[in-house]
Amino acid sequence: MKTLAPQTGFLRHEKYDLGVFVSVPERAGDEWDLAESIGIAAAKEFFPQEVAPYRWKRVDSSKKLSKLERSGGLIQGFNGNQRVIVEFRRLDVQNRTVYVGYVSGLGAGREAGEL
Repeated sequence: MKTLAPQTGFLRHEKYDLGVFVSVPERAGDEWDLAESIGIAAAKEFFPQEVAPYRWKRVDSSKKLSKLERSGGLIQGFNGNQRVIVEFRRLDVQNRTVYVGYVSGLGAGREAGEL
C-alpha cells in the first residue's frame, strides 16, 4: 500500500490505471482539496511521463449510499493530453471523518479532451 497524501492509503491495480484509497485526516479540511491532492499524486503515479499541470473540475454528483455517508463528489483533471478522475465519499465512523474512493485514468489524447 502506498501513501499519496498524509493519512491516506492507496492500492493500485497492477494492470489498469485504477486505484482505491482510504484517507483518515487528523483534522477536518476541504474535501475537494483532499480529492485534488490525491488526484495529482495518483496522476504522477499512473502517468509519470505527463509533466503538464492538470486543471481540475468539480462535479458534485454523489447520492448518499449509506447512513454513515455525509457527502461526496467527483473531480476530473485534464492536462491537455491525459484525463484523470477521482470519486470519493465522506463517511463519519466512530466520531472520525473517513474518505473512501477511487482514482482512474479516463483516456488520453484527443478523445480525452472531448469528454
